[in-house]
Amino acid sequence: VDLAKAVPPTLGGVVLASALARFFKWPLKTLADVAGAETFKGGLSVLPKIGLPSSIWTPLVNAPLETLRIILPYAVTMAAVGSIE
Repeated sequence: VDLAKAVPPTLGGVVLASALARFFKWPLKTLADVAGAETFKGGLSVLPKIGLPSSIWTPLVNAPLETLRIILPYAVTMAAVGSIE
């Protein structure tokens, strides 16, 4: 397996830079230094839960064609821009 295909270059760059900073003990500011340790006190339990809101299905059930008419032009535009890039 080719390492360049298995690991994205940006991820490899971040891992390499982090490893070099730790190895050479460079004095770098971390997010905890800037925001304060109290910001991260709760750990993962303070993060919001991932999921779809219950109200997202209401417009699709009540008026699916009207919702599609509103959303479709934006969806097509976003898909076109995504395919160009």
